[in-house]
Amino acid sequence: YLDNHIYGTQYGFFGGPALSIILCYILNLYGNNVPPPIFILLKNTLELFTFRFWNSPLMLEIPQNYLNIRNLLDWNLNKEAENRLKLIPTNLRNYLIKHSQIIWPIITPGFPTQNVLFNINDSTSQIIERQVNKGLQKLVILQDNINQNKPLWTVKNLWVNFLKKEKFEEKLGGNFAGITTNNQNLYKQTNLTDCLWPKYIRVLELIMQF
Repeated sequence: YLDNHIYGTQYGFFGGPALSIILCYILNLYGNNVPPPIFILLKNTLELFTFRFWNSPLMLEIPQNYLNIRNLLDWNLNKEAENRLKLIPTNLRNYLIKHSQIIWPIITPGFPTQNVLFNINDSTSQIIERQVNKGLQKLVILQDNINQNKPLWTVKNLWVNFLKKEKFEEKLGGNFAGITTNNQNLYKQTNLTDCLWPKYIRVLELIMQF
């Protein structure tokens, strides 16, 4: 999986839909205030995953309409738990039961709601946690350098060097265009292209460095 880097919902890691919902959620916390610096945005994103089990799923909106249909089609905790258990053969249940736990549920907005991180399991969550902690350690070092009141050009070079260390598109090679195109289509469908796409790609590049 990209030499210890995390990407691909189908493999039990992060993907475009999950990361876009996370960033929308974080930006919404700031309301009409000036958007936070990209450093804070990245730090907030990583800190979400320092806790394995959330008290509640991450949702951009609370479903209110189409109640009868939503009960059948929308995401809910009990239904997902049942669906996960169905995927485990009876003779392997004792061994694989830990992989049926629901970790970091991120729910799509609109109708019907779904958990975009359905494939995350105990093994992949451990990998994500390890990489997130590495990323936070790097951010602490970077923040310390920035807080030393160095000239603007010095701070800029810190970010440039940080980004150049391992470029996201170089990891994916020819797949980069396909992934970004798919994510752009997702934003067009959710009317988020103008406000989030540039910042989203930058944060995604940073996350993938860890």
